[in-house]
Amino acid sequence: MTARRLVYAGTFPEVGRFRVSWSDEFEEYRVQLIDPAGQLLAEYFTEDRADAVATADRMLADRAAQVGVA
Repeated sequence: MTARRLVYAGTFPEVGRFRVSWSDEFEEYRVQLIDPAGQLLAEYFTEDRADAVATADRMLADRAAQVGVA
């Protein structure tokens, strides 16, 4: 398992949580969307920080709309 540094994160009770982390080993960002029960809903990898943060925001907005919180 590679060490990852947390870059951006947030938790919303009805929607779930998201994390953006950086891996020095793989030189990439990982974006994860996790539901309130802890199940991984989506995962995305990119080398671009702005893309990672924008993707996390889009995932969160899509999930909020899906559960009726948007």
